[in-house]
Amino acid sequence: IISNGMPITLPTPVQKGYEFVGWYLSSDYCGEALGDSFSSVVDCVLYAKWNKLPPAEHIKQDENGNLVTTGSVVKVLEDNGNNEGCFSIDVSVIKTAKTSGVGSAEVAFRIIHTGVDNGVQNTGMYYLMAGVSPGGYIEIHRVTNGTWARIKRFELAQAPSVWQEKYNTAAVGDKITVKMTVCDYGDSFEIYLDDVLLYTCTDAKLLAQYTGTGFGLRSNTAAGTVYSNWEYK
Repeated sequence: IISNGMPITLPTPVQKGYEFVGWYLSSDYCGEALGDSFSSVVDCVLYAKWNKLPPAEHIKQDENGNLVTTGSVVKVLEDNGNNEGCFSIDVSVIKTAKTSGVGSAEVAFRIIHTGVDNGVQNTGMYYLMAGVSPGGYIEIHRVTNGTWARIKRFELAQAPSVWQEKYNTAAVGDKITVKMTVCDYGDSFEIYLDDVLLYTCTDAKLLAQYTGTGFGLRSNTAAGTVYSNWEYK
């Protein structure tokens, strides 16, 4: 702060995953936090104190540190400041006897807007998703202000053989794990399933509607969704 003796209104900064506590005059945060207004007759440095927030209640971790969800979750993991990069994560679902209407566990991308992580909110959110279902099908979606719409659906018979084999050899109640990868290049994106190319999108009109950044998770299935071994580059 460059002093002129006049009071200034201190800003309230925002940092994803942290709660802002207040401004302090010392780096060890001794004494009371400063109020909303501050003035000084000498130049000085103010220090922001933060408390790290605990994981959201809707996100649970198993004994191995994997993320475990039971549906209706958005969890942002990475935001590199633009909508380019590749994000991989292992997705596990519990096979069900039903082959439709059982939801899916998906990788979400272009999910952060104006630097704000909107958590589990749907309203106002615009993002893209791709994932697998406990019922065997694979879907690619878009969410427009909370409204879901399907971009592409692959029935089990249309899916890559690696997914068909995993699904067909599993019994109902078994956990099936697959590596989902999204490579977003800005003007296009690609979806891979166990490193096999599943889908490529070059639709400029569609991509222009979804200009967020970052990668995350989206689950609307209660069939024991597990996420682990995620990587971003």
